[in-house]
Formats: sequence, C-alpha cells, structure tokens
Amino acid sequence: MQTEKRLWLIACVVFLAAAGFAIFAGFSIAGMTGRGEIKPSGSNTEEEDPFASEEEGPEEPVETLPPASETAPEEEETEPSSEEPATLPEPAAGNIHLLSSEELDQIRNLYSSEVTAFHSAGERDEQNRPVLLTALSQDLTEHYKNVRIFNGGSDKSVSLIFLLTAENGRNTELILNHLLARGVKATFFIDYYYAAQNQGLIARMIEEGHEIGSLGYHLPEGGIAHSDIADQQQDAMDLQQAVEEMFHYTMSKYYFGYDAYSEQSLALMTQMGYTVVFFSSSYPDYNATEAIDTAAFLETMKNELHPNAVYCLHTVNNSTVDMIPGLLDHILNSGYQITLIQ
Repeated sequence: MQTEKRLWLIACVVFLAAAGFAIFAGFSIAGMTGRGEIKPSGSNTEEEDPFASEEEGPEEPVETLPPASETAPEEEETEPSSEEPATLPEPAAGNIHLLSSEELDQIRNLYSSEVTAFHSAGERDEQNRPVLLTALSQDLTEHYKNVRIFNGGSDKSVSLIFLLTAENGRNTELILNHLLARGVKATFFIDYYYAAQNQGLIARMIEEGHEIGSLGYHLPEGGIAHSDIADQQQDAMDLQQAVEEMFHYTMSKYYFGYDAYSEQSLALMTQMGYTVVFFSSSYPDYNATEAIDTAAFLETMKNELHPNAVYCLHTVNNSTVDMIPGLLDHILNSGYQITLIQ
C-alpha cells in the first residue's frame, strides 16, 4: 500500500513536470518569433535594418564593362583639313584696303618671301624690248594681274615715272615745267618724308594732271620687301591715309623702293588694290652729287626707246633736269605719245 502511494506521487510529479516544460517551451518559441530571430516558413515580412540611415537613397547600379567581344570599335581620329585655296581671288585695282590676318596668312602660305632685285639689263628683242622683262612681264601679269612692267596702252605709247625721296633745289619744279610745256603727264612716286617737306610741289603735280604713287611711308635701307607683309601693309596704308589727309588724293599705284620685291610683296600689294609698277628702262641718276655726262645719259635713254616703254628716273641729279627736254622731244618726234601707265 505504501508502495502504490509512492508510485502515484512520482507519476503526478512527472506529469506536472512534463506539463510545465511544455508550457515554458511554447512561450519561448512565441517570444523568439516576435523578435524576428526565427521566421515562420513562407513569411514575406521585411526586416528593418537598425543601422540604415534615413537619408540614404536607393543603391546606384554598379557600372560594368561589356565583354571584349561586345566592345564598340574605336573611331580613327581625323585631323581637320587645313588646305588653302591654290590661288587668291582676283584683286580689284583701285579699291585700296587692309587685308585680314587670315588673308595675310594665306599669302604667307602660298607665296615666297625671298627678296628679288629687279633690273632691265640684258639682251633685247627685235622691238628693242629687254627679253628678260618681256618674259617676266607675262609671268607676273598672269599670277598677280595688276603688275605693270610695260605701259599697257598702244604700241606707240610710253610712260615716265619719277622716284622722289629727296628734293635738290628746284629740280622737280624745272622738270614739271618741261612736262607742262609739252603737255606730258608723268607718275611721281613719293614717301612720307617727301610729301611732308614738299607739299607745294605735290599740290602742283595733282593740279596739272600728273599721278601720285606710293613708295610707302618709310623707305628702309634695302627696301620694305625685307619686312614681314603685315608691316609692309601697315607702311603702305600709313602713307595712303597721310596723302588723303594732306592732299585729298587717293593713290592707286605702288613702287617697291630699291627695286627689291618678293612674291609675297606682289601678292600683298595687288590684293590691297594697288597696281604695282616696275620699269623697262632706267638710269642710275639717284645720287645727287655724282657727276653724270648729260650727253651720254641722253644717248642711252634714246637708244632704249621701245613700244610701251616705262622710263624710270629721279630728280636729285642736275643731269636729269638737263637731259629730260631732249628725251621728251626724241620720244614725241619718233611718233610715240607719252601717257600715264595704263
């Protein structure tokens, strides 16, 4: 009997212990599920990250390179074309104007800056024209249009040009008297120094129908053609403006002092609107103090007469003043007319 009681008590204790354990286990599982440490199978509930910042935006996609086989082929780099036109536009003579920096660069690219000395010596053809100048005239006229070595008038016309850089007493006035007496017109090329110092003479030239041409503002030793074309352009325009202000006269012809020019110089002046003038007959009468035999001087000039001749002379030497009446009479008596360069 006592034994059965003990067994019944043990059974009760075991039953109560088992029931308590089951109840405790149920509460534990429910608590863990509420904290998110264990999620029921199939649950879609999203957890919040306790360390996530409220300002943090959506994640940016990571940039990845495509496989090598899908990479686009690189395009070959091509340099912009820098080719210049083969020639400059045909110039309009008489419309004197400045060229742009782009136009100056084009002249630099197309033409040589090598300076050449002009002369009229050498063999003469059946018309007494210098053979060298006949060929040169054709070449220059073809490439630069407004270049004159010969007078462009009829075969029975010639021209006179005088280069004036200094005045020797009344020499130019006396030459003007000889021209006036025969009704002859000439072209007088001047620089700024001569223009400023001899305004009365230049005013007379213009009044009597002679032509004023440009030697440029300055006349540097050896000639302006040795300078960059930008400086050449400014030099020509400075004198152009000065003459317009002093005499209300617009020059249209240009002469390269020291007979020195370059291809760039010719292209520049003709593109600016000038007609560039050379000569087909000349004499070294540019030294005021050098003794010159007047008779020999005259004979040389008479022997060089030819169709469309352009005589180039100076006024500083007294022999030129003494020679000029005989030359004018010889030209006119030979059936030629003396005209401005055409």
